Amino acid sequence: MEDWRYSEERMLLRQKVFRALTPYLENCPRHVYEFCNLWSEEGNPSAKSEVLHSQIERAFQDYIFEKFENTYRRTEFINYHAKNN
Repeated sequence: MEDWRYSEERMLLRQKVFRALTPYLENCPRHVYEFCNLWSEEGNPSAKSEVLHSQIERAFQDYIFEKFENTYRRTEFINYHAKNN
């Protein structure tokens, strides 16, 4: 049985996303790989195959912002409780 995540259509989509995000590889390689997997595994790959590089980059920037925002919130929460205990 083949794994749907590795169908030819999804692999081509993953490749497109990866190529669009190559400029970000040096600074945040882990997030690029994670985003490529998320983008290609969620939703309909046929609908996403026509997405422009600029739209992929924008979605990636939103993803990064959300990641850092959540990390900051957790850090603030931990620091707050560390000071009050």
